[in-house]
Amino acid sequence: MGKHLHFDCFSGVSGDMILGALVDLGVPVESLAAQLKKLPIGSFELRAEKIMRHGIQGTRVHVEVQEDPHSHKHLHHILETIDKAGGLPERVARRAKAAFRLIAEAEAHVHGATLETIHFHEVGEKDAMLDVTGAMIGVELLGIDTFSVSPITTGSGWIECRHGKMPVPAPATAELLKGLPWTPGPVEVEMATPTGVAIVRTLTGEAPAQMPALTSAKIGYGGGGREIKEVANYLRLWVCESAESIPARREPVLVLECEIDDMPGEAAGYLMERLLEDGALDVSFSPVQMKKNRPGVHVRVIADPAGEAALAKRLFAESTTLGIRRTLTERWALNRRAESVQTEAGPVAVKVAMWGDKILRAAPEYESCRELAHKTGRPLAEIYDLARVAIKNMQ
Repeated sequence: MGKHLHFDCFSGVSGDMILGALVDLGVPVESLAAQLKKLPIGSFELRAEKIMRHGIQGTRVHVEVQEDPHSHKHLHHILETIDKAGGLPERVARRAKAAFRLIAEAEAHVHGATLETIHFHEVGEKDAMLDVTGAMIGVELLGIDTFSVSPITTGSGWIECRHGKMPVPAPATAELLKGLPWTPGPVEVEMATPTGVAIVRTLTGEAPAQMPALTSAKIGYGGGGREIKEVANYLRLWVCESAESIPARREPVLVLECEIDDMPGEAAGYLMERLLEDGALDVSFSPVQMKKNRPGVHVRVIADPAGEAALAKRLFAESTTLGIRRTLTERWALNRRAESVQTEAGPVAVKVAMWGDKILRAAPEYESCRELAHKTGRPLAEIYDLARVAIKNMQ
């Protein structure tokens, strides 16, 4: 099964936060540094330290490199530098260049320039190259196949840029956020940087997926450069098994529940029939012991959320309950299809469950067997046996 990486940006996202979370997930900082040394940008230092914020342990990665204050590199300079890094995996180089193109496009749009004339003046050229390329190396080392992202917290207020005071998110960051979920606040600082957003947008755009409803394998926390009093300034990364590897659909369902101890049994049977007629996916009763030692029944209805009003109305109208609990959840459901098999007694409807393009199991439909038993005068059990033999031949 493939691996899925989810960016949980509850406190924003930046290049160094991504590196920190990747190292926290187990990517050796030495492996990152060894790959990054293939970039012809001169000497640099990459080191990691364990930190504690708001009682949560994480990792902070420090990138130390000597920037040239007089250097104004254009996009083609950045792309050429990455191309000259011999030995970088092809996907790493491609993704790193795609992220820088996104940053250049955002800057060009904001400043009314072109990709050929815009230069990287709001982010350190070498620092950004190490962050972006390091992030792409890290996800490659983890063997990640697909990506998803939570709403990105951007912060609020104002920041000082080379062109003066700008609102948060900064103009280039705002451009990069197009197509991504984001939310302002909760504090007046810049919490999402152009570099961090560009990395996320590149990865989620190339291999997008919904976050799997599966047990996460690992969680990593990467610390940002600021200590924020109100929140733990971390990016959280979740490594999960990819939902795409399961040939079933994940869908929302509604669960309605109540307990009843003052309704006759025949009324309960009628209630189940009407709930199923109203579109319930499943209705079940189970015995419970209620107040004053009275035996009762627990009613559980599973349904499409769109049918909630009709089902709640039916529960109140056809039972004696005074209240209904509701839970929105999800379920995995195999793909199914309806077929018919031919038996010596006649045709029988069959429900077929699929595992990808293969039949996983099939079962005769009760109503069809019942109707054929009435029509032929044969025992119901015999009709079922005939249908099961026909199903084996079908498989």
